[in-house]
Amino acid sequence: MRTAWRSHFNLTRLQPAGKKEQHAITLVAGVITVDNANRTQKIKRAELMNTHYSMCLLTQGNGSEAVFLTSEVNLQPHQRFAPKISDEVLLASGFPSLSPDTGFPLSPTLQLNAECTTLSDTSLEAIAHAEYQRNCATSFRSYTVEPDRRLCVLASDPDHLDRFVETYGGLLDLEPVLLSGVHPDFDRAVELSISKQGKDFSIDYAVKQPINFKKCTYCGSCGIRCSEQCIDEQLSIDFTRCNLCRECEEVCSSDALDVHSVEERVLTIPAIMVLDGTTVDLSEYGQGVYQEKDINDFLQTQFTCQVDEVISTHQPICQYSGRLDKGCSQCIELCRYDAISRESGGIVIDAYKCEECGGCVAACPTGSLQYERFSDVNFIDFFFNLPTVETSTIVIGEEAELHKFWWQNKGTRFDRTLFLEYPKVSALSLFHLLFLSSRNFSRIILLSNDMGYEYLSSSTIISQANALLEAVGAGSQPVSVSNLQELSSTLETISELKREHTPFSFTPGNRRGNLSAVAEYLIRGADQPVILPDSAPTPFAEVTCKEQGCTHCFACINICKIGAFKTDEQEVSLIHQPSLCTGCNGCVTICPENVLSLFPVTELSQDYFNDKEHATADPMLCTKCGKKFGTRQGYERVMQILGNKESFDTSHFEYCDTCRVTKLFEVA
Repeated sequence: MRTAWRSHFNLTRLQPAGKKEQHAITLVAGVITVDNANRTQKIKRAELMNTHYSMCLLTQGNGSEAVFLTSEVNLQPHQRFAPKISDEVLLASGFPSLSPDTGFPLSPTLQLNAECTTLSDTSLEAIAHAEYQRNCATSFRSYTVEPDRRLCVLASDPDHLDRFVETYGGLLDLEPVLLSGVHPDFDRAVELSISKQGKDFSIDYAVKQPINFKKCTYCGSCGIRCSEQCIDEQLSIDFTRCNLCRECEEVCSSDALDVHSVEERVLTIPAIMVLDGTTVDLSEYGQGVYQEKDINDFLQTQFTCQVDEVISTHQPICQYSGRLDKGCSQCIELCRYDAISRESGGIVIDAYKCEECGGCVAACPTGSLQYERFSDVNFIDFFFNLPTVETSTIVIGEEAELHKFWWQNKGTRFDRTLFLEYPKVSALSLFHLLFLSSRNFSRIILLSNDMGYEYLSSSTIISQANALLEAVGAGSQPVSVSNLQELSSTLETISELKREHTPFSFTPGNRRGNLSAVAEYLIRGADQPVILPDSAPTPFAEVTCKEQGCTHCFACINICKIGAFKTDEQEVSLIHQPSLCTGCNGCVTICPENVLSLFPVTELSQDYFNDKEHATADPMLCTKCGKKFGTRQGYERVMQILGNKESFDTSHFEYCDTCRVTKLFEVA
C-alpha cells in the first residue's frame, strides 16, 4: 500500500481496587510529577470526559508495571506532544489522524470505550494493555520509492518525435526510437522486438551504424563522392535516399565506412510511449504501455511515495501451487488492482499496486495472506488479553468512522458495548466473525464507511457467518453492517445474549485450523446437525475417495499444505480431515488415478470435524530384508506402467532402497 500536538495535562491516577490513596499528578514543563502531599478529590471519569478533550494514558511509572491514568487535555489539533512527556507515555487514547507524530501510539479503541461506553475503569485498563500489546506486536516493511522517469518513446515521424523530446526531455529520462524516417539525434530501428521481463520491458532492436567514428578523420571525401548527397555534415546517412552504391566506402582512406554495418541494442525500461501516427501493437502488455494522449496518466506516476507492505504472504500454507499452477486462486480473482500475480514460487503481492482494500485477506481460506496492521494472531491475542467484559455488542470500524461517531456522540454512553478500531474492516474474514461470537458477542456490528464494504458482501462473508450463527441459535442476523446515521439508534437497543456460554479458548494455528476449532465449538451444543441455507455459498467442503483405485501415491497430501490430507504412522492409510478442506480442488486435479471427488458441505455435525479414513493399503516388504517401503498398491501400479516398456528390468523394484543398491552392484 502506497501512501503536531501540544497540550497541558491535569492527570488523575486510577487506583487499583482496595487502595484509597489519591495523588495529584500534574504536567509541569512537559514532565509528570507526583505530589504525595496534595490530596485531591477523586474525579469521576464521566465528569472528566465531558468537560474538555479527555484521554486515557498507559504510562511507565516509577516501578516496573505500567500505570493507567485519565487526563484532561487542552488539545491543539495537528500538533505533537511535548517531547519530555513522550518518553513517559506508552500508549494514549486518541486519534492518530488528529494528532500525528506523538512519539507514542494513540488508540481510537481506548478513546471510544472511555467516552462512549459504560465500561468500568478495570475494563478500560485491560483494553489499554491489550492495545499496547497489539501495537508492540505489529510490524511490517515500509520504505520510500522514488519515481522511475525512464520512458521509451516510439515514433514514425522524426519531427513529431523531436517536438515531444523538446517538450518533455527536461522532465523525463527519454529513450527515443524512430521506426521510420531519419533524424541525426535519434536511433532508427531496423528491426524491433519487444518482450516483458518481470516489471520491465526488454526492447531489442538493430540500428544501422555505417560510420566508425573511431576511425573517421572527417576528411569529407565521402560527402563529396556521394551522388545522392545523402551524407550530411553531421555524418548522418539518409538511407531513404541511399542507393547502396558503396562509392563512399571506396573513397574512404581510413576504412571507416560500411553501409551494411548494423549494431544490436537492448533497452530495458519500465514504460513505453507510442506517439500518434505510429503503428505498433502492444495491446497484449497492458500496464506500462501508453499512447500519446495518455501522457498525463504517465506523469501522474512520477511522484515519490511511501510503500507499506501490509499484506504479507505465507507460502507454506498457501493452497496455490506455483510449480503445478493448480489450487486456490480466490485472491487473484478478487483483486481488481492487478496487485496479485502467480509465479513459480507461489502467490506474489505487488505492494506498490496494492490499494489495501482487504478483499484478498478476507477471502483467503488458510490465512496465507495476512493483514499485518492487525494480523490473525494479534486479533486473537487482543481478546485473550481482555477479561470477560460486561458487553454483548461489539462495534468494529475504521479510525475515520469511529472519529466521526465519537464527535457526534461524545458524552452519550451505550451499555454493554465494546468499540474496536480495525484499520480495514473489509479485511475481516469468516473466522474473525465466528471467533467474536465464540467470545460471547451476540451482536457484531461492522461500521460502514461512505464507500461501503463491497468485498464483505461480494465474498458473502457476512451471509456465511449469519447462516451458521443463526443455525446454532444466535438469533437473527447477529452480524450486520451499519452506517453512522443508524448506529446510535441501533446501540440504544440493548442486545441480550441469545446463547450465553463460556468464552472459547484455544491454541491458535493457521486460519483454517482456527475456523475449524471455532465452528466445532459453536455447533457442539446443537441438538441436531446444523443445516446451512442454500442462499449463502458454503465455506465448507469434503473430498471422497474411490478406495479401490487409490494407489497411495500421496500426491494429494503433498499438494494440501493446510493438512486436510495426512497419513498414519505406518503410511498405509489415507486420512482426510474435512473441516480443514478449503475446497481449492487441488487434490482432485493432481490425482493421477482420478479417484478423488470434491463436493460442498451444507450440513455440519460433530462427525464432520473428525478424521476419516479414505483408503488403506498393504505395506510393500523388501524381498531380501523384509523392510517396509511404500505400499503393495503403489508397486503394482508402477509395474503396470513399466510392463508396457520393452527390455526394462523391474526385478530390483522388489527391494528397499538399501538392498536395491546392493542388488544392482551384484548384477553389474
